[in-house]
Formats: sequence, C-alpha cells, structure tokens
Amino acid sequence: MHVVVCGASGQLGAELVELFSERGCRVDGFDLDLDITNHDLVMEKLIPLTPELIVNAAADIDADNAESNPEKSYSVNFTGTQNLVLACLKIGCPMGFVSSDYVFDGTKGEAYNEFDGANPLGVYGRAKLASENYMMSVLGSCYIFRTQW
Repeated sequence: MHVVVCGASGQLGAELVELFSERGCRVDGFDLDLDITNHDLVMEKLIPLTPELIVNAAADIDADNAESNPEKSYSVNFTGTQNLVLACLKIGCPMGFVSSDYVFDGTKGEAYNEFDGANPLGVYGRAKLASENYMMSVLGSCYIFRTQW
C-alpha cells in the first residue's frame, strides 16, 4: 500500500510514518516541504504519486492563538484539509483526517464517543469540524480520528 502522510515531522505524523513503514507500506511523508494551504502545490506534488491513502496529520494546533488569529487557523486546519480532500477526489483514494476533541464543548461530564453531537466553542474546534463536514460531503471514503492531547 502506498500512503502519503502530511504533517510527517510532527509528533503524531512521525509515528504514523513509522507505523505504516513497519507494516510494509510505501510512505511519502511531507511536512513544511508541502504547504497544504497552496492548492496548486498540493495537486502538483500529490497527484503524480497516486497514493492509495492520504493521511492529514498537519495542523495549526495552537487553539489559544487561533482565537486571536483565526485566519491562520482556518487556513491550515480547513483550507489545507480542503486541498488534500480535492487531491484525494482526483486520485480516487480515501483520506484519514486527524481531528480533535475540540469539536465538542466539554460539558458532557464523561468521555465523548462518535455518536455525540459536536458543538465547538472556539475557532480551532470550528475549523476542525468544518473540515470533517467538508470531507464527508465530498469523499466517498474517509476516516476521522478525533484525538485529544
């Protein structure tokens, strides 16, 4: 299997590259060498690779800063994801998306599950949820992982 991991130099991305590699997958890892907010660059670099799966582990994870700089958060966390989704659509492959528990409001009082309704309170969570919704509306096959720190 051929996998592309975006955000490959981050903590999670590096682990994913190692995990896929250990399982015999061919892995192309991108980090700052692929500006996912640049649609043309994403298409230029990813389309020729024809991966069987693209995993988006790239993110602007500073939720506090997102409140004072929402453009940056939306650019990376939504527009970047949108560009990767469009690449998946063109290639015909599924996408794995690392989302966040910030899509929830934290009022449940116990662990959330995949059936709980999302209600993000901040910019970061709203950008992640918008990415989830866009991906599900465009791709026939996708995987969403709502992680927490």
